[in-house]
Amino acid sequence: MESGLGRNRQSLDWRPGLGLLGRASQPTIRALSACFLPAGAVGTPLHRQVAHKVARKISLMPVFVAAPILVLTLLFELSARLRFGCAAGRLDGPRRAVLAGLWRRAPLGLLRDLVTVHERLTSFVYFEALRDVAEQGSPQP
Repeated sequence: MESGLGRNRQSLDWRPGLGLLGRASQPTIRALSACFLPAGAVGTPLHRQVAHKVARKISLMPVFVAAPILVLTLLFELSARLRFGCAAGRLDGPRRAVLAGLWRRAPLGLLRDLVTVHERLTSFVYFEALRDVAEQGSPQP
């Protein structure tokens, strides 16, 4: 029943002011990215690479942009724990999709915007990774 996306094993050097928020958000960033990847890519090395690059792109944003994204990402994690009793990364795909859908239709625009930001960043990084694989001529991971 649990997908067990696990913790992000790749360490990311978060900029000053984002370290604690960033490290705490990484497992949830991985869980959110799983919502927007094709089903076959979830749990693969490509998924881990995409989640790491999404976190990196957030870390490179100005602090006044990145910090609210990370705080809202932690609120997404809290909502998973309150609604389903476990971490977002431990939810199976359908329950994670339900949670993302609830946030997508939330009355508060900030919650909707968080899902949109993660969806667009994940899509951008995923297709960028596919392009890189195609350019290298190696098979898709």
